[in-house]
Amino acid sequence: MIWLQLIFFLLNLAIGACSGCMNDGVCGKLNQGEKCFCPKCFTDETCQTRITGCCENGGIYVSGNCQCALGFTGLTCSYGSSFFLFFLNYFLIFLLII
Repeated sequence: MIWLQLIFFLLNLAIGACSGCMNDGVCGKLNQGEKCFCPKCFTDETCQTRITGCCENGGIYVSGNCQCALGFTGLTCSYGSSFFLFFLNYFLIFLLII
């Protein structure tokens, strides 16, 4: 039983206030504290550390940066234009029909 109390104590110490979540991290409550919940490709207490080599949406990690696929931007290629993708998808279908 003492181990369980020790684990809860350490968890509460490890969770600091998360008023400064970065990189689109979301502040949430955990136990009796707050915690930043980080998006894919980011880690640490405030989501400020980028995970090396992590790219989203078909991006490729080259020389320390993500080279984003067409239509995506951002450090990890997480931002994209849904209109662009919608248009591209139907344009490709049109080309296949012709």
